Amino acid sequence: MNEHHTVAATDDSGLQVSGDNSVTVLAEVRCSRSAFRRAGFLFTRGRQQVEVTPEQLARLEAEPCLTVRILQTSADDAGSVAGVVHAVACTD
Repeated sequence: MNEHHTVAATDDSGLQVSGDNSVTVLAEVRCSRSAFRRAGFLFTRGRQQVEVTPEQLARLEAEPCLTVRILQTSADDAGSVAGVVHAVACTD
């Protein structure tokens, strides 16, 4: 099943957070669990696109239950980092 979702960043209370950071990264995140919270996001099984700060990206990439692929950065005019895959495995 190839589901594709876009999720919004939330704070720990579940409220949507507006980001004022000038540097952002568009990433595709694959989650192996039915529901999983990390870096202010709620992920569900499958693929989601998220726009994150470099700090959030580092937290997502460090999580063994997520697979992160960078799609685009705000400064990615030549596409130099798009398509980079950081794959890890996780079991429920």
